[in-house]
Formats: sequence, C-alpha cells, structure tokens
Amino acid sequence: MNDWQTVKSSGGFDEEGMESSIAAEVSLKDHLEAQLAIAALTPEDRLICLALIDGIDEAGYLRTELNDVVERLGCEIEDVEAVLGVLQGFDPVGVAARDLSECLMLQLKARDRLDPAMAMLLTRLDLLARRDIAQLTALCSVDAEDIADMLAEIRDLNPKPGLAFGSEQVAPVVPDVFVR
Repeated sequence: MNDWQTVKSSGGFDEEGMESSIAAEVSLKDHLEAQLAIAALTPEDRLICLALIDGIDEAGYLRTELNDVVERLGCEIEDVEAVLGVLQGFDPVGVAARDLSECLMLQLKARDRLDPAMAMLLTRLDLLARRDIAQLTALCSVDAEDIADMLAEIRDLNPKPGLAFGSEQVAPVVPDVFVR
C-alpha cells in the first residue's frame, strides 16, 4: 500500500504529523541563532552576531556591509570582523561568506584542503569561468593535471550552503483600511 492509499484508508491526514513536519523545517536564521545561543561570546559580541545573521540571505551569503554594522551598533570594525570569523565557523560550512570565492575558501579550510595554489585559484574564478587553464597553471604554479584535481575538488563544494534550510515564510501584508 502506498502513502496515498494509507491516507485515503485512514480517512485523511494526521494533523499532528503534518504540524510536526511543518515545524521541523528550520530556517537558516533559526539554525544560526541556535548555534549563537551556545557560543561563548560576550553580550556585545552576541549583538554583533545577531546583526550579521540578519544580513545573511537564503543562500547563506552575508549581504550586509561590515561598516553598516559598525555604524548601527557603534562598535569597532575589529570587533565586527572577529565576530564574523566566529560566525563563519558555524554550520553549514561556508555560511556568512561575502562572495563565492570566500564561501569556497571556508569550505576548503574546514576540510584542511586550502593550500596556496588553491587559494590563488579561488581568487581568479574569472579565469576558471573562461576555462583558461593555461593562465591558471601559470598563476598557481602547478601543472594541468593538478588544476584538474583542484577543479574536481571545487565541484564537490556547495556554492550556496544556506539553501539546505527552509526559507522563512513571508506573510502577505493585509491593509487595515482600503481607501477609494
């Protein structure tokens, strides 16, 4: 008997089961805030971290400028950068990166695979997009076979680590009054 037949024979959907499956979908923001709750940070650093988490999009990228956080909270840029480093250590690996290159670097660093040649390759993703292997081999000081291995390793990474989580529901705005 398949799932649909089970639903039909039981007379409908199990409401409790539906509620738990809906509640089980955790947003990226909720996931990061849960990790923040157990992180060993000062109250000031927690506030900075919350501001940074608010600036992370669904894909997991930080879209808020660090200087904006400094201005809004009246803190030092060094403090924001330090807290960003802590946030970038949260799960999923690669979250809070400011661009694709940084996202991939964070993931490779977590795997202990970020060597100078790989770091150089990731700074020149434009050459990779153009498939300019000759220039990449010269720039990274490796041969074409090493570049092929590095590319295979990059393909194994997740360019959008935040998409593994549910998105927050956007409630439609319902006006209180209509004026005609």
